[in-house]
Amino acid sequence: MMKRILLSLSVVLVFAAAFVWAQPVSAQAKGTVSGNITGPNGALAGLKVNILDSNGAVVGTTTTSATGAYSVAGLPLGSYTVQVVGKNGGVAATGTGIATASLTMATVNIALTSSQLAAAGIAGGGGFTFLGMTGTTLLIGGGVVAGGAVLIHQAGKPSSPNR
Repeated sequence: MMKRILLSLSVVLVFAAAFVWAQPVSAQAKGTVSGNITGPNGALAGLKVNILDSNGAVVGTTTTSATGAYSVAGLPLGSYTVQVVGKNGGVAATGTGIATASLTMATVNIALTSSQLAAAGIAGGGGFTFLGMTGTTLLIGGGVVAGGAVLIHQAGKPSSPNR
C-alpha cells in the first residue's frame, strides 16, 4: 500500500514539474528599463535611446519625453546597456542596468556633459546660431533643442522673459 502511495505521489510530482517547466516564455517575468537623460541645463527632450541586451543587440528604441524621461517595457530579465544617440547618429553616452526577478525595473539615469552634447551635435540650452527671420519664423542652427529657451526682443528695447 505504501509503495502505491509513493508511486502515485511520484507520478503527480513528475507531471507538475513538467507543467511548470513547459510554461511559455510569455508567462515568464518581464522587465523595464527606464530613466532620465539630462544635460548641464536640465532635461534633454527628443533624443533617441537604444536598449541593448548583453549580446549587444538592440532590443528596444524610444525617444525621450519633454522631461527627458524614457522607458522600454516587456524586456526579458537580464543586463542591459542604454545608449543615448546624438543628432549625428553617434552614441553620445551609455549606462547599464539589470532587471531581475526581484527588481523588474532597471533605472538608468544618464547625465551628459557639455562636451558630450557638442560632440553628438546636441544643443543643451545653448550653442545656437541666429540664421535670420522669415516673416514670423525664427531660423536658428546648432542641433536639437534640448533643455533650452529662446528669448527674443526687439533691438533697442529692454527684454523681459514675461513678454
